[in-house]
Amino acid sequence: MKTHAAMLNAVKYICGTLVFLGIAIFSYGVYVSDYQELVGIGVGTVMSAAFIWIMGTFLVVTEEMIHKPGEGKRSVL
Repeated sequence: MKTHAAMLNAVKYICGTLVFLGIAIFSYGVYVSDYQELVGIGVGTVMSAAFIWIMGTFLVVTEEMIHKPGEGKRSVL
């Protein structure tokens, strides 16, 4: 479980940093600069942070289910 917590913490900090950076770039592109390409870069950064978070969480959950076989299975009846 410690490895799972370490992976989740890494994903949390990386994605939090990317979201903050993406929002800052997006805001700078919309409100401060006339350089409209910054808006796309900011949106792309936030979207990539969301994708990294989803994939990291999926990998941790998948690994958890592989290490604990049978606990995730439910009866059909």
